[in-house]
Amino acid sequence: MSDSINEQEILKLLKKLDQVSRSQEMEGTGASPSVSHSMNTDYEVSDGYIKVEHGKIIVGNPTNGGQFPTIKANSPVKLLVDGQEISKETKVSSESVVEWKIEENSLFEVSVSEDKLEAYLTINRIQRCAWLLEQKTPSLNVTLTAEEDLNIILEIVNLQDILTIVENMNIKMNLDVAAIQAEIMQPSFKPIIIGRGMAPVQGKDALLDLFFSENIVNIFNEVRGGMDYKNHMNIPSVKSGDVIAKKTPAVEGLTGYDVFGNVLLPDPVKDIRIAGQDNVEITSDFIVIARKEGRPRVTGNQIKYFDINTAYVVHGNVDLQTGNIVFAGDVIVHGDVMDNMIIESLGNIYVSGSVFNSTLTATGSIAVKGSFIGSHLYSGYFGMFYNRLYNSSKQLMEILEIMMENVRILIYEISKKTCRCGTDKCCC
Repeated sequence: MSDSINEQEILKLLKKLDQVSRSQEMEGTGASPSVSHSMNTDYEVSDGYIKVEHGKIIVGNPTNGGQFPTIKANSPVKLLVDGQEISKETKVSSESVVEWKIEENSLFEVSVSEDKLEAYLTINRIQRCAWLLEQKTPSLNVTLTAEEDLNIILEIVNLQDILTIVENMNIKMNLDVAAIQAEIMQPSFKPIIIGRGMAPVQGKDALLDLFFSENIVNIFNEVRGGMDYKNHMNIPSVKSGDVIAKKTPAVEGLTGYDVFGNVLLPDPVKDIRIAGQDNVEITSDFIVIARKEGRPRVTGNQIKYFDINTAYVVHGNVDLQTGNIVFAGDVIVHGDVMDNMIIESLGNIYVSGSVFNSTLTATGSIAVKGSFIGSHLYSGYFGMFYNRLYNSSKQLMEILEIMMENVRILIYEISKKTCRCGTDKCCC
């Protein structure tokens, strides 16, 4: 038998002794048991009762088939019958072990945020006082109530108790003892921050900005009310000295810590490794510069390799599907150049097949392995003369020179207007 059962048995024996003692007292005073007024030998029917005196719960059993008393409790009183907590009206007898307790919050609570970066103190009440059961006269059905005795103080919130709990929870980073003391003196009864960690600062991944298109783009434009199906191919190309890419290095993050002093690491940053081939230069500040004319390329996964392809290769025929080709480097055609197509190159043009009724223009040389029929081929000096890339650049330079000359004339005219002599022609 467990210890709790032994205690219950002892309480039951004490109650029985108490009843025997009362019966003996009644016999000693000449009192007789309850009987009917008709003096029958049968005892009078009597219900059981419950009463509360001086904080004690006393239960009396019924006699001759009377009703057993019932008991329940109002909050904050918690009622236990034979060691079991009850929440509804329950029948009891003198053999039942009836106990009570008060359910109330602790004076204060210390908690930590979910991310463990902040610790909080919440004061629920300044002091804890004793509770007394209210007196109850003998009744068949009793509801226990209790009231707080403010004259009997059992516990008061103090700094040392709070610090002990904080220490037991291992909260130690940036502990604000002054805030704890201020809350004790003037409680807000709301959570206040008493400890802080520091969140890690996340770093930044490396970035790679490309200043060219990696793919050949087909753009169809409308010309004179119709769609231009020949000049739709846009081949990415650069000149020597052009910046084709720039890498922004990764920035490492900063470590943090929680209120327990544990280190919080930032997420690892991702770097991008870059390398240049012979036709590319990479500066110390990760700027990628083309050192030859041609089509820029970037390849690789773990390492990004930059290169300038000085030749554009057509593996089949040059026709409406490929469109006209304009490229700032060599052009190599493994098939034929079909009717009414144009190839313009700032390098050399190599054709493995034949050229039919088309125009080829190159600032270098033109080599056609097959025949050319009804076509115009311009290379060298004539290639520059007929090359649209060359001519467009030349026209742009001429326009810039004219603009510079106009600026000089404008500055001269303004200076005349501000001449000190005030005449149209400066005589100063």
